[in-house]
Amino acid sequence: QADKADMVALGRVLIADPDWPRKAEENRPEDIRQCIGCNQGCIDNLLTAFFADCLQNPEVGRESKYKLAQVDSPKNVLVIGGGIAGLETAVVAAKRGHKITLCEKYKALGGQWILAAIPPGKTQFNAVVDWRVHELDHMENVKIELNKNVTPEYVKKLNPDIVVVATGSVPVIPPIPGFDKKNVTNVPNTLTGKATIGKNVAVIGGGACGVETAHYLLEQGKKVTVVEMLPEIARDEKFARKVFILERLEKKGAKLLVSSLVKKITEGNELIVSQNGTEKSLGTFDTFVVAVGVKTENRLTKLIEGMVPAVYEVGDAYAYPANGFSAIQHGALIGRKI
Repeated sequence: QADKADMVALGRVLIADPDWPRKAEENRPEDIRQCIGCNQGCIDNLLTAFFADCLQNPEVGRESKYKLAQVDSPKNVLVIGGGIAGLETAVVAAKRGHKITLCEKYKALGGQWILAAIPPGKTQFNAVVDWRVHELDHMENVKIELNKNVTPEYVKKLNPDIVVVATGSVPVIPPIPGFDKKNVTNVPNTLTGKATIGKNVAVIGGGACGVETAHYLLEQGKKVTVVEMLPEIARDEKFARKVFILERLEKKGAKLLVSSLVKKITEGNELIVSQNGTEKSLGTFDTFVVAVGVKTENRLTKLIEGMVPAVYEVGDAYAYPANGFSAIQHGALIGRKI
């Protein structure tokens, strides 16, 4: 009540931003790189790899190697894509002195990470985007263009020294009978409200993306069945999050099926799966949400190679789509390399 405290104890927040106390003392909360409570680099790493890391702060454990050395000859760098990989690359490269043009085809920065902050309990994930956008907004050597669909013609006109392709990935829709029906949708359209979702929903794919989407749908009052072809639900979900999310799904009444390979969706909206070599019906559903993964979207790379001296791919635009942690790490590395 007196706006005073005898002591302030800080833990994970100092991993995300070691300068937290100084920025707080100077009344600069917007400059703080916030811990998002994901536990991926700290708690989970300590349980499996015995060292601490951080999704928000890729410098952790690499401080001596990751010092931001100023470049002798600043280059004109075009970053195509404003997801977290593109944002991290742009922040690092700009702080080193390069001139950055960041183009994003949509009206807001953040890419697919915006989706990561939608499921229940994950609002703080927005801080990953917010802090990087804040950093870029305060640098004179950065130009941000929204609603900009980059074409080879644009690249040729801009004539940058380096292009960083950070165009992300797109959802995979397997060629399974019935997946072309109007009541079959993907995760992005589900979380953003673009798709009309019925009362009884089958989420096809029980990895991290599938269970997070199921959690969101349960909070919307939907009846949810998660169908996973592997013998384990949320196999790629980090331990600290996995315990929580599976508990929530159970309490909310989700039906979780493993070792169930989807074979088809019938005309009558029955979901047919194969379990132990035997086909069976799981019943009828109003909506089917496909959450079986994503594939790289980097077609622009081949179109612009040869136009500029150097082209790099980061994040999901690289050969193997991964996760947010990898995207930040990759962007931090490329930003220091160029």
